[in-house]
Amino acid sequence: MVTTRNSAKLSKWERLPVELQQQVLGSLDNLDRLQIRQVSKEILSVSENIPIVTHSIHFLTTPKNKYFWLNWTDTEGQRSITNRKECKKEKNGSLAVKSLLNFFACRFSKVTQLQFDNIFEIQNGIDTLEQIIAEARGRNIRIRAEEVCLNLLNAVSAPLVIQFFELFDADVLKTLKLVDPPGNVVDAISETEQFRSCSKLSISSAHYDSTPSQHYSLRNMLHFVDFRIRRDQYTAQDLFDLVQSYRLKPLKKGDRLQIYHTTKSSTEEEISNLLDVFPTEPNLRPPSYRINNIRVIFMADPELQLLVQTTNNGVLMRVAERRPLSASLLELY
Repeated sequence: MVTTRNSAKLSKWERLPVELQQQVLGSLDNLDRLQIRQVSKEILSVSENIPIVTHSIHFLTTPKNKYFWLNWTDTEGQRSITNRKECKKEKNGSLAVKSLLNFFACRFSKVTQLQFDNIFEIQNGIDTLEQIIAEARGRNIRIRAEEVCLNLLNAVSAPLVIQFFELFDADVLKTLKLVDPPGNVVDAISETEQFRSCSKLSISSAHYDSTPSQHYSLRNMLHFVDFRIRRDQYTAQDLFDLVQSYRLKPLKKGDRLQIYHTTKSSTEEEISNLLDVFPTEPNLRPPSYRINNIRVIFMADPELQLLVQTTNNGVLMRVAERRPLSASLLELY
């Protein structure tokens, strides 16, 4: 048997103690660590205990939804790698699944932003999702992402979404961005530990003409300190519950809460009758002040107040310093 130079080098590498191999691999940057794992099963076994921390992972599909692939971006956003060519060869989604879960095989690896596109919209996406759930459970892997963005259009199976959602590490997950989620799916995942652990929530729409009903309970969202959500409608009681909760929270100046693309199903009089129970700014508003749908409500923090604006298609609440507000500031708000 002829020993080539490359095979000789590989033999030298293989003869190194595992501790030295890990020390060498640990000196690589995050994306190089990610690439080296794909060289062989042996190197994967050695390197999977070396943590990788990167900025973003994007779980993508091709324009015609033929196969899934991943794109990783480093912390500075200056460099990215992809496994699209490799995933294109096998097309059944298994490589994309293994690549995703291998990243989180080390319990110290985590990503700042994790995004899934169209995985609930197509059948092979559902099949891929079931693969992720089954393999992650079998390998006891938790997905550690600080921010997760899920496109939930056509997510008709709430139990499947819950199973997927429960794979995320609740101690790491802080921000949740949902695109086109059906109302029943939002209500279902709002009971999970992962949903309750988040501090920021965004619910938006990318398909306004085909967006499913987005009527869900706001009571399950009162723990968020920051949210911007789309909802079919809001009532005076909904607004009362929000103000009652948020005026007591340890928020900071500039925090904003918003419900948009909605319909006001209560009159301003009904809203006032409920909100008038809260302590408000005692100074009369300047005569030049023309907007009558903004209320200034004192928060539990003696230094802060909550500005609440209601319109026919939205609610906006903003935390400001507690002091008489000029007409010019209110006009800007």
